[in-house]
Amino acid sequence: MRVKGERWEFSIGNNIIIVENAWHWSGYSQERVRLNDEVIMERQGWGWFVIKAATIAEFEILEVPHDVVVGIHYEGTDYSIYCRVITEDEVFKPADWSEAKWDTQTYKWPPDPDPYRLN
Repeated sequence: MRVKGERWEFSIGNNIIIVENAWHWSGYSQERVRLNDEVIMERQGWGWFVIKAATIAEFEILEVPHDVVVGIHYEGTDYSIYCRVITEDEVFKPADWSEAKWDTQTYKWPPDPDPYRLN
């Protein structure tokens, strides 16, 4: 199965948050959130492809709660998947974004440390 993946990187203070999403039109998707290289959320499966904005992970930096929100934005007949990190007072947009496609039979992420083989 060929999946389409997107990767967002956020820089908040001295912290790096990486959010990865991969999906296939058949209804399969997987997501992973890393905070400073530690995986804080990972899920994969069938039938829960994000249709609208949803919080997929929560974490604290300097005692401030942060939410990782992903969703699909529709405009005309085009769509795009977006990701934001938010607090009560602030919305952080990604400092970097990339996308890739790969074939997977095991429903696993490509090997680390560069899951999209971009470097």
